[in-house]
Amino acid sequence: MYELPELDVIRAVLAEKYAGAPITKIVVNSKALVGKKTKLSDALVHATIWFVERRAGHLILHLDTGKRLMIYLHESSRFYGGEAGEPLKSGAHLVLYFNNRYVAFYELADEAIQLLTVREVDDQLKICGPDPLDKRFTLSALQLVLGKKRNYLKTLLLDATLMTGIGAIYSDEILFEARLKPNRKANTLTAVEGEALFTAMQTVLKNAIADGGSKEQALFAQDSFTGSYNDKLKVFQREGEPCTVCSEPIQQLVVAKQKSYVCPHCQQ
Repeated sequence: MYELPELDVIRAVLAEKYAGAPITKIVVNSKALVGKKTKLSDALVHATIWFVERRAGHLILHLDTGKRLMIYLHESSRFYGGEAGEPLKSGAHLVLYFNNRYVAFYELADEAIQLLTVREVDDQLKICGPDPLDKRFTLSALQLVLGKKRNYLKTLLLDATLMTGIGAIYSDEILFEARLKPNRKANTLTAVEGEALFTAMQTVLKNAIADGGSKEQALFAQDSFTGSYNDKLKVFQREGEPCTVCSEPIQQLVVAKQKSYVCPHCQQ
């Protein structure tokens, strides 16, 4: 799934440019993309987007009809918002039109598009862990998880049933910021180290959002902002390059079959 910062960047674009606008037309490339119980055209045309939420790899468009249009984005999915007169690139799986403007989604998985009630959204996502930036996800909540788990820290951060939105990129960046090795067992962390991990999660994810995430793809014409955080990554895919703190070469480890990038000197 999309990692949290990249998903939030798309959410912000949708909210800023399309909230308050009525949907005038919808085009779906294949019936397989739509959830089995979902009928889109009649329910969506003339509906207005009130606001946009992100939860566990999904964009959730809150409509004035009371329904929620939920779209799941996996790692290869793409989004683009086009202005009036801007041609639509071929291959779009889902296109929502707002008079002359549009938003297009590419490379969606089967049943990625669903029109749901509030309760149905909650039921589908109840197996997912909390959002790391949710105010309810506190230091105490994280320390409770750490104390109960013998997983490697890398594995724990990637487990969407424990917390959502952290993948290969930000797990490495968070652990570097916290000065913790990815192959440390979660239940071996001291209280101070647990607090460092929590602070690192907040810092890295918020900074990544502020700098447009690390996925270098234009979300609209003249978009020079999205993906700017890619230049600020400190360890991910930087094997052999000097650590930004101590100048030791960054190393690649394999932790529970997952590649991880670390500084052997800074991370303990």
